Amino acid sequence: MKRILLLTILLLALAAIAFFYLRSDQGSTIEPYERDFGVKDTGAITKIFIADKGDRSVLLERQSKDEWTVNGGPMARPENINSLLVTLKRMRANYPVPRAAMNTVIRDLAAKSKKIELYTYDPDQPVKTFYMGSTVVNGNGNYMLMDGADQPYAVDIPGFDGYLTTRFGLDPEEWRSRAVFLYPPDKIEQIQIEYPEVPDASFSFQFKDGTYSIFKSANPSIEDKGMQVEASKGLNYTQAFRKLYSSGFANDFSRKDSVYQSKPAALIKVREKNGEENLLRLHYMPINKRSKSQFKPNGEKLNYDVDYYFAFMNESQDMMLIQDYVFGKVLLSYDDFIESAKPKRRGSVLQHRTMTN
Repeated sequence: MKRILLLTILLLALAAIAFFYLRSDQGSTIEPYERDFGVKDTGAITKIFIADKGDRSVLLERQSKDEWTVNGGPMARPENINSLLVTLKRMRANYPVPRAAMNTVIRDLAAKSKKIELYTYDPDQPVKTFYMGSTVVNGNGNYMLMDGADQPYAVDIPGFDGYLTTRFGLDPEEWRSRAVFLYPPDKIEQIQIEYPEVPDASFSFQFKDGTYSIFKSANPSIEDKGMQVEASKGLNYTQAFRKLYSSGFANDFSRKDSVYQSKPAALIKVREKNGEENLLRLHYMPINKRSKSQFKPNGEKLNYDVDYYFAFMNESQDMMLIQDYVFGKVLLSYDDFIESAKPKRRGSVLQHRTMTN
């Protein structure tokens, strides 16, 4: 009887050893926090800090439910923030790094990982800190290590094929909102479009007392009563200002200061009914090797890009890239609103001038 009892105890001990050995290979004997990379309640996150081993870093801070700022300044792109929050919510530790690859992964994490800090209610103390390394061997997910842990994991998003690195970008420009004008039509009182080099095309567009009017000047006199614009055409034009975005930023352009001080190709000023105004200055972009069109219809070499412009909002020296394809619908001329006029140009006023002058 005693022999059977001892044998039973021995078998249980062996079973326990085998159980814990197998579980340790799967990382289950590691403290739970060491594999807890995901965040269930991303709505509680108030701040996200991302940094590399060099001097690059990005600080994202929540200002309201759907608004975040980048490095304490400009607003962040909503789609990028949403992508990051979804990633934090869905990513999970798939498996612990195998022993054979452990040294390589640890060296990689020590040399070139990204550090991610997540904050909730305490602005000075992160609730979670982890390091993101290279892409896993099969290309799905990245190797990650929780701060203070010894065991790195392959972390991925179930059902998603690809790595997570780009979701945690370090370029502040990529995080910044590209919104230029986001005006509901009923908020707009006046739109002024001025072309310093094509004054006859300049105009002022107003909505007052339920009527749309067009004036043959960006700054009409008080006596100028303007011409009434068909309601559907007026609404269609103001609708164009509902969502206008830049294509990005060009603050690293070597001649940015010269562009800023140069004469603008066009000025777009929008005044809201509450009196607030925003002014966008567009400048021609010199032709470059990336310009799709290099020649005019007559075969002459173009001096300026016909698809993109540089732009500045108000007094800011942030230089944006504006695409004619996007803004062409608002870069119209006075004649475009007059039924009797038959404009012969193709494209926006600026594009037409670049192609023909």
